[in-house]
Amino acid sequence: MAESIFKKIFLVLMAVLMVSSLSYGASFDIGNKTNPSQFFFRVLDTGWGWFNNPLNMTNNRITNVAAPIASTDAATKAYVDAAGSCSTVPTFEGFTTTKYTGDLGGFSGANAKCNSEFAGSHICSYEELFSSYTNETMQDAWIYNGFDNLNNACDYLSSDRIFLRSSVISSNAITSKTGVAIGSDGYPVFVFRDESGSNIYFRKCNDIHCTSITSRNIDISGSASGDVDITIGSDGYPVMTYYASSYTIFYKCSDISCSTGSSKVFDSTSTGIGTFSGVAIGTDGNPIIAYYATGSDLRAHKCNDLSCSSGTTTTLDSTGTVGLRIGIAIGSDGYPVISYHDSTNGDLKFYKCNNAACTSGTASTLVSTDSVGYGTSIAIGSDGYPVIAHYDITNADLMFYKCNNVACSSGTSSTLDSTGSVGETPSIAIGGDGYPVIAYRD
Repeated sequence: MAESIFKKIFLVLMAVLMVSSLSYGASFDIGNKTNPSQFFFRVLDTGWGWFNNPLNMTNNRITNVAAPIASTDAATKAYVDAAGSCSTVPTFEGFTTTKYTGDLGGFSGANAKCNSEFAGSHICSYEELFSSYTNETMQDAWIYNGFDNLNNACDYLSSDRIFLRSSVISSNAITSKTGVAIGSDGYPVFVFRDESGSNIYFRKCNDIHCTSITSRNIDISGSASGDVDITIGSDGYPVMTYYASSYTIFYKCSDISCSTGSSKVFDSTSTGIGTFSGVAIGTDGNPIIAYYATGSDLRAHKCNDLSCSSGTTTTLDSTGTVGLRIGIAIGSDGYPVISYHDSTNGDLKFYKCNNAACTSGTASTLVSTDSVGYGTSIAIGSDGYPVIAHYDITNADLMFYKCNNVACSSGTSSTLDSTGSVGETPSIAIGGDGYPVIAYRD
């Protein structure tokens, strides 16, 4: 009993000493000396202290906390409420007309640029951006990183989607469907035909935001017309197709920047072949080309090597005038699939190859209402089934077709955009979230 009373008196004295030490800054230790990994607190002569393990408050509050100064300080409820970071869901107002880079004059400078175009708005924080998440906000945005005292108080956020919001890849008037792919270095590459000179040009972005560009003239003979397409070969170098001098041309770049390359006419059976074409890389690593041929046919050419020095040509569909405005992809079964326009009937058509070389297959009509399929682009959805973007020329609308299976024997057609005259030369891809994204002309 006496020992127990003594221990209680000792603990009271220790508590008094601790309070005294905390008040006057003398050294004092609290802890388990036999097991230092457990809770330990030390008050130094300077009056400061630290914990070497987490402090468990067992559902009790810490009161009388001062307003935070350093980024690692604790914050009071009043401080957090005043900041209003996530108490309400903000509304994403839009992007400024100009895409700014470099020193924006800190948060206040960036905020002023937002407010000048959207009255009452401010530059988004991380929390605001994600709580008001839409596909648009993740495309291309400056966001406030929380440090007001820095000159560059913004981080640049970009998703895996590439949007050249303010980068000019050409000052020439572009009339053809621009071909775009992501190079083996992760940066975009483009091929296009200009209107003024009927020439074929290549552009390579030197960074993910395309702030600098490497240019290359592919064909400046002045004889180009029709559409163009581009993809990345199995060696990591771009390959492209275009129409010039009455033939479809296959062009193989010799390096990632296409500083040099070689061209080849792969089908010279007659002139006028290949006004419209598309190219993909087969499961064997060699290109396969779908194109519109003389006689109004849809044809495919399967290359036997990377440079397409030889190959096999097959007529796929010769019913009416078919094979215009082509899109091509490799299906989830490893066999090519092709979307194209039937000019005779004004329909969107689809061809499912039965093998990797596409020497046989099945043609089917997907949409026959109005004049549709004038400009097509095809991709393979995250479920393994084809998706197609195309243009309804009758109503000037952007259209979308979702196949229900690999062979696209059935599916669903829908109008995506009918405001004004929209949807020409669409281009479709699958975003990082597994959903289709489409670029098109308004």
